Amino acid sequence: MKPVVISKDQAALDALAAMGLGDITIDITSEEAVCVALRRAASFLCPATPRVLVDAVLDAASLLDEDGALTRDRLMECLDLLLGVGDLIELRTDEGRSRRLIFLGPPSFVRRDPGRYLLLGVRPFAAALVDDTLAPLVRYDRHLRTVSWPDETAVEEFATAGLREIARNQWLRLPKQVSAGAHLAEARGRLDAEMASGSGQVSGLQVIDTTARVDYYRGRWRALQATDTGYFVGRRPQEYGADLWCLVSVSYGRTIVLVDFPLSDPITPAHDEAWRLQTALDAERGVPQVARLRPDEADAGAVVLDLFAPVPTWAQRAIELSGEPLPRSKRALFSFRLPAASIPGVTAVLADLLWMKILEGGDRG
Repeated sequence: MKPVVISKDQAALDALAAMGLGDITIDITSEEAVCVALRRAASFLCPATPRVLVDAVLDAASLLDEDGALTRDRLMECLDLLLGVGDLIELRTDEGRSRRLIFLGPPSFVRRDPGRYLLLGVRPFAAALVDDTLAPLVRYDRHLRTVSWPDETAVEEFATAGLREIARNQWLRLPKQVSAGAHLAEARGRLDAEMASGSGQVSGLQVIDTTARVDYYRGRWRALQATDTGYFVGRRPQEYGADLWCLVSVSYGRTIVLVDFPLSDPITPAHDEAWRLQTALDAERGVPQVARLRPDEADAGAVVLDLFAPVPTWAQRAIELSGEPLPRSKRALFSFRLPAASIPGVTAVLADLLWMKILEGGDRG
């Protein structure tokens, strides 16, 4: 057969069609396409490290990405979103060295609002998640996949498609409510137990500045300074793999003791514990992290929620159970559209479990 030369635009369209996105008006570098590509790579490669999955997608898409929009950091962010919602599952192994391994999440669904369902999981070898009846109804909204179906027949229809229902509370997995001080005391107790071993200087350690403004997450990261004393959430490099999340006790710029996350539950993502502990540190010093609510100009019955720092997986799920991700607004790290009726439940999670301050309208605190 004689080779046929096609344009990059046509190749991109063919790639979208192969991923089941041919009927959606999106770009090959959109978050929807990136997340589908990551799921597809995972279906062939898992169990695999995050780097293996990201490299596979970068290699495949590089020829179609003329503007360089697909960076490693961006793909890692998309991968974390898929892990957060439950399409993929992360486990950590400690066979001589700590390593993250990604596994396929089971094909399943969660009830959102009446008649709306969130689809989760990945089947091996790029097999379709749902059958031909449901496939045309699947809506791709950034990293989320949802479908609308009458409640009275939904469970039967989804069971026929090979999906199992996950109860909302089981999927959310919210932690117990404690004060910020109690949460910090527990973590500090773990550090005290490690005090005998000591740590000394840790090469390449980066920490979250506890005195920097809480609404600029990326700008809070820096190296230790000679004047630093106290407790810090940080990341330290390892010989292979991504940097490790850790909690460190510091005295005048010197690391006294260090312990890696997760501190308690080995299956909890390390960054979940780290981000929650940072919210506790900020709350304890009287400058809590913030979430902003403002009117949605496109929908009078909805509200936009802006977040300025990452939140743990369970908080992300509590938001996504009713909310829809939006392009982030100015200065925000994440933005979501929420039905007005869901605001009390979402803000309770942020205020009670993450000790955040809820801002209204244009207030910046």
